Amino acid sequence: MTVSVSGQTRRDPRGMALAGAYGVMARGLFTVDYNPANLAIPERYKSYRVLGGLATSFTNNMLSLRKYNDYNGKDMEADDGLLKEQFLSEIPAKGWRIFTDLHLPLPYLNFSRYNKAFTSDMILIGDVGLPRGLVRLIFDGNPIGKDMNLDFREDFLIMNQWAYSFAFPIRKLFFGVSLKYLQGISYFGLNPDSSYGYVRTNFTSGKNYMEGEGYYLFQQSVGGRGFAMDIGITSQEINGYRLGFSVTNLFGRIKWNENTVVSRLLGNKGFIGDGGSYAY
Repeated sequence: MTVSVSGQTRRDPRGMALAGAYGVMARGLFTVDYNPANLAIPERYKSYRVLGGLATSFTNNMLSLRKYNDYNGKDMEADDGLLKEQFLSEIPAKGWRIFTDLHLPLPYLNFSRYNKAFTSDMILIGDVGLPRGLVRLIFDGNPIGKDMNLDFREDFLIMNQWAYSFAFPIRKLFFGVSLKYLQGISYFGLNPDSSYGYVRTNFTSGKNYMEGEGYYLFQQSVGGRGFAMDIGITSQEINGYRLGFSVTNLFGRIKWNENTVVSRLLGNKGFIGDGGSYAY
């Protein structure tokens, strides 16, 4: 049994196959970002090394396998569009969002030995989506006499994560800690507080036109630094069972536009344009 409270985690094939229920099964350097306490559990292999690899994932906040089966191949307009209305009512207030991440372990810089581990990963994170009004437009057309919200929220982040982990036993428990340095490379996206838009369709006597307004502030930052930590507890095996608890990326935060190696290499220029903010 495992209990985990986590933020962004490293991707492990077995961990993904177990839907994240991996907190007491991870061993060696694979305990980082899951439960560092497991480094202290005695096992057959004393050392692990990762020479290279690639992991990625895609998730969304709306469409699940069950919902896909509910709507796939069905006539959405049958019964006066009852099924379509059900689908539209399930669109989240934040719109249809897709979260994706890419983990690239740096070659020869990921290893563990006994109860200690050192890991390094390049991580790319994207949080993109369509506003609720635009999703309704795609499936139901533009509403008449109502504002169609076009408030976009898009975020992309590139960073390196360096972590030193260790664990030790105390009586019948194992305790573990991961200390992380977060090396921010670049962030770019739309400022959520200053980006907005709407479209309104008028189709009445004296009003037969469309009107709208949009303002989108693109911003990017180059170079940043931050820190985070993971803590975990795992019990010894009791009748074939273990209990585990972990919290990952505790206090994790990156402060951008710092004087770092990355910012000195790129100067004030970002990956898009010359850095800074752009209004559209």
